[in-house]
Amino acid sequence: MLDFLKPALDAVASVTSLWGLLAFLSVMTLLGLFLTERSRKQNIVEQIGGTSLVQGSSVIRILKTYKDEKERNKALRELLRHTEAINESALTKVIADVSGQSAVLRSYDHARILVLCILTVFLTLGVIGLVYGNSRPSDKSESSQLTSQPRGGDLAQKQVPTSTRISPNEANIRDHDGPKTTPEFKRSPEPPTAVLDSNHETRETKVVSVLINRASNSVVAPIDARPGCTKVGLVTYDGELSGDNDSDARIVAKFLSDHGYQPQTIHQWTFRDESAQYFERFDAVILDGNFTGEWNPSALIASRVPVIIMNAQYVAKFDISSTPTFHKRIAAFDIVNNAHPITADLPRGTFGVGPSLWTDAVSSNPEKITPLVIAGSQDEVVLGVALNSPHIWFGWYRLSQALPTSDLFKLLGRSIQWGCSAR
Repeated sequence: MLDFLKPALDAVASVTSLWGLLAFLSVMTLLGLFLTERSRKQNIVEQIGGTSLVQGSSVIRILKTYKDEKERNKALRELLRHTEAINESALTKVIADVSGQSAVLRSYDHARILVLCILTVFLTLGVIGLVYGNSRPSDKSESSQLTSQPRGGDLAQKQVPTSTRISPNEANIRDHDGPKTTPEFKRSPEPPTAVLDSNHETRETKVVSVLINRASNSVVAPIDARPGCTKVGLVTYDGELSGDNDSDARIVAKFLSDHGYQPQTIHQWTFRDESAQYFERFDAVILDGNFTGEWNPSALIASRVPVIIMNAQYVAKFDISSTPTFHKRIAAFDIVNNAHPITADLPRGTFGVGPSLWTDAVSSNPEKITPLVIAGSQDEVVLGVALNSPHIWFGWYRLSQALPTSDLFKLLGRSIQWGCSAR
């Protein structure tokens, strides 16, 4: 399927019930038109003094067929003069009364055709939304509670002989720099506060200049890759980008490539086999949201590499939150902190992302996470930064449902850059 159609299909699928309601209303309108026309047939039969709906239908057919009044009256006279229930003296009056309804009856036909077209559109959109919504592999059990099972299946539990399997992306990473010394985590320094002092004009000007430079370089985190923050590992379901469970990872990888990063896929099995030294060669790592939560990421944690966590099953293991709090499809969120470099240029309050997309939220803990974006309540954190590590919780794991121009990609790029700067 062409990628440019996906936002439109997602929008159609998100309001499938609306198409059903509109189709029902269209059917009711058709029924109303039918009953109204039937009632008018009966009135015409009564006007001509007949008792047969068949003859009434013949009269209506003449009224709809002949737009010219003279031809219409001639046809009516030819039909009605053989009716025993009407006499010749009243025939002229009946024809005049009935003929005047010609335009009204033709308008019924036009209205019926219009409603049928509208009904066809609504039914088509409803079927497309239903079929497309059910065909997405990651959405088949979206309303269920999050468990330890992987959203994409149980491939992670299949055993492959270690002796015959090459470490994921080994060919890609052998030419990287050697192991790095594990750095101490340092918080980003707070921007200095200007002290206005009328007696020290030179000092005041200098402080304001520092503030301006600081604001342009660090208050708003950049989106594009920067020196020292280009190599990004992407942990996926199967270590590649071509599988059925890689639709979101493909979008993330494309965004990274388009903005100067060097994305490298990592198989989820890497958590089982590799040490911290393996992960230290990356500037940042992203955990895709479509693989099992049963792995132990202790090696990745020990590497002190910034991690953008898009998989809610790992927030407790990274000590950024205790538990996921919801998993549902929504389109509007609340920015509660726009003083952080990731959200600095976005206004506080409602934050719309276009079409709704499946989203995870986690609980808030003032000792572990700083919430930036929530989904209604303070205990539904969708975007937040860890207080004790350079990790970021990013709950919009279904980025394949987002518009290409969505601000979510801006937030993803800034999260990577802030993580690198906080390392």
